[in-house]
Amino acid sequence: MDFSKLNGLKNVIIENRFLTNEEFENYLDLSDVVLLPYSKISQSGILLSLISKRKPILVSNLEGLKEPFKFGKVGWILEELSSKNLAKKLEEISRNLQEIEEIKKSKVWNKLDEYYDWKSIGEKTTKMYKEVIYNEK
Repeated sequence: MDFSKLNGLKNVIIENRFLTNEEFENYLDLSDVVLLPYSKISQSGILLSLISKRKPILVSNLEGLKEPFKFGKVGWILEELSSKNLAKKLEEISRNLQEIEEIKKSKVWNKLDEYYDWKSIGEKTTKMYKEVIYNEK
């Protein structure tokens, strides 16, 4: 990819390489908003990491990424994935720092923590197996 247009911008950091786990965690901690502009996806591990850290997200309009929004406002959804829409939305977000802070402090994160809780997921999976295998309810 050609990132030359972004060179020299003080508020842009480009790390076009594989990150260690520690670097990844540090970048998440340092980020106010994380962008997930996928054109195709089935699920996203980074999305779950962002939810656990209560980081506002800007996502493509794809089912695998929009699911957390069913619980409330956790960021923004790009209706159309294009560079023009992306630039417009990023500009809009950067002008409304108060909204970022409100999303970070929202109670919606508690609902997402419960929904994506591994213990709860394990119990639901076990229940489903018992229903399928043993016809138990």
